[in-house]
Amino acid sequence: MPLDEDDAAILVNEEETFDDEEVTEGELANELDPVFDEDFVSVLWLYDSDGTPFSADGRRDYTSTWKVIVRNKDLGPVEVCKAPGLPAPFSPYVSPGGRFSDLAAVQVNAKARREHQDDWQSWIITLTYSTSVPEGGVPEGQVTQLPDILIGTQNQPWLEPPKIEWDEETTSEAPQFDLDMRRFRNSVGQPFTPAPTYPVRYPVLVITRNQKHFDGYTGQKYYNAVNSEFFMGHPPGTCQCIMARGTLEHRGVIPYYRCTYRVRIKTQTIPRLTLVADTDNAYTADLIDEFPVDRDVWQPLVLDEGLNEKGSIVRFEGLIPTPQDAVVPIVRNGHPVSQPYVLDGKGKSVQPGSDTIVWLRFRMFQERDLNLLLTSDNP
Repeated sequence: MPLDEDDAAILVNEEETFDDEEVTEGELANELDPVFDEDFVSVLWLYDSDGTPFSADGRRDYTSTWKVIVRNKDLGPVEVCKAPGLPAPFSPYVSPGGRFSDLAAVQVNAKARREHQDDWQSWIITLTYSTSVPEGGVPEGQVTQLPDILIGTQNQPWLEPPKIEWDEETTSEAPQFDLDMRRFRNSVGQPFTPAPTYPVRYPVLVITRNQKHFDGYTGQKYYNAVNSEFFMGHPPGTCQCIMARGTLEHRGVIPYYRCTYRVRIKTQTIPRLTLVADTDNAYTADLIDEFPVDRDVWQPLVLDEGLNEKGSIVRFEGLIPTPQDAVVPIVRNGHPVSQPYVLDGKGKSVQPGSDTIVWLRFRMFQERDLNLLLTSDNP
């Protein structure tokens, strides 16, 4: 997760030094976002230091600042700018955390400098994004990334910016609420049998891009994964990758993969909670900041309701009556109910007329940072 500038500034004490073992296992490696690489300890976003989101000529520019901690004192700016976790050259601008993105602005410049001249471990990387690129798009006949590898997108097809499309997906669903947040119930308050179904459309972002590598593990890693961070401005849990496909192609003798990812987005709302529940999987108020209660998500959210509730019964131990906890039928007007009643998240039924709604949250899909599909050269 991105840190505030003040927090990031105190992560490294310039007076401390570390040998290789200390950097790998010590406090510095634990405090920063670690990377699994023999040359690097961590890659950390510091802040977005500058930006021009509007100008009369249509040009938009952004500047993002990162800190890279290295293990190898022989690394220079070329190697540091290739640190795993840094956005790739010509990748579109995505703000840290994914709250904002400008897919027309691509990375056009990367600058590296040591944070302190007498400290070989800490580097500051400044990335510049712009909607202004050379006429004709990304250059093909000149150095476009780093001078120690083949030049041009003709020899590096993975440097080409991703192709972005918007599509839609239509499914048939039986919603529990209508647009006015009224539950689908008949005039006596019972659910319809069978439940009515309606077409529901979801916007789908289609990302087509070139990659150096793609295999079954990459597909498995992203297929059905939901966003762990904000993605295209949408909160965590509301975006799901429903396709991760790669096709091996060649540009001359250079192999690469042409990959397609489809991400569907939920924009529906669900009723806000009026009750805080104690159970581990209940949708509780302390999750509001990271798991918005008024947006539907792809992880299963099930209304807490049933025919039974937690209660007590009297058992006799010898001649002594002893109340014991038990699951008992919900009784209304002297009779067990025949239709599910809303529960309060603690196993007790809610009295008729209450507007209490409790969602139980279950985890069926893995969480991934889907922003890497836009910014990383090897997601």
